[in-house]
Parts: sequence; C-alpha cells; structure tokens
Amino acid sequence: MGETTYEAVGNPTECALFRFLQDAEIPIHLEAQEKLGNVLATVPFSSHSKFMATAVKVKDVHGDDMVCVYVKGAPEVVVAMCSSRLQGGEQVQLNRSEHSQIMGVVNTLAQQPLRVLSFGYLQLDVQTWRSNYENSV
Repeated sequence: MGETTYEAVGNPTECALFRFLQDAEIPIHLEAQEKLGNVLATVPFSSHSKFMATAVKVKDVHGDDMVCVYVKGAPEVVVAMCSSRLQGGEQVQLNRSEHSQIMGVVNTLAQQPLRVLSFGYLQLDVQTWRSNYENSV
C-alpha cells in the first residue's frame, strides 16, 4: 500500500532503464520530478554521435549549485570521453590498459545477444558551465 508503479512508454531502451531503476526500488518518479525543472540543455541521441547528454542543475554535498552533465550511449564513445572512473565511491584515473579491459568486457557482452550501454557524468560549477558550455549546446 502506498507504493507507486509507473508503466514506461516510448523508446524501448529508455523504458528498460526506467524498469531497471524501478525494480531496484529507486523512486524514479520523484527523481524525475525533481530534475525536470532544472534541465539546462540536452543533446539528443543520434546514430551519428551514438550518445545523448543532459545537463542538469543540481546541489552538491555542501548545498552549492553545480551542473551535472549525464551522458548515455555506445560504450566505445562514452568510455573514450572519460578520463576517470568510480571505484568504491572514489574517483580514479582511467588509463589505457583499463580502457582496453573495459572494451574487452563490452565486446564479450556484445557477442551475446545483449545491448550494451555506457553511462558517464561530468560535474562542473555553474560558472564553468556558463562560460564554457551554456551557449554551445
């Protein structure tokens, strides 16, 4: 009682992501409502770029305004954009060997009938966003 379940409609990949989050008991409907009014820019997916991105105004752990750019797309594209990765909640540099290892796992999964996606993010202060990216998106 009191639980809310949403049925996603639209793009099959997006629907699968929503179902995954919902199955993980993440209150995706609350997260979406919170972020919707704070979307600063979007780059829609295209078969040419093989990724999509959304810039969202968020609060950091100290309550300061930040911009988080979320990226989703083909692993070979998203991983190539990354200079670090998270390990145990800590950010560590992503070296060439690790890049190759990640792509090896991706290739193994892709040989099965599985669709493989990568996710990445970049967190910036608002001033950096405004001066470097805001007008170019």
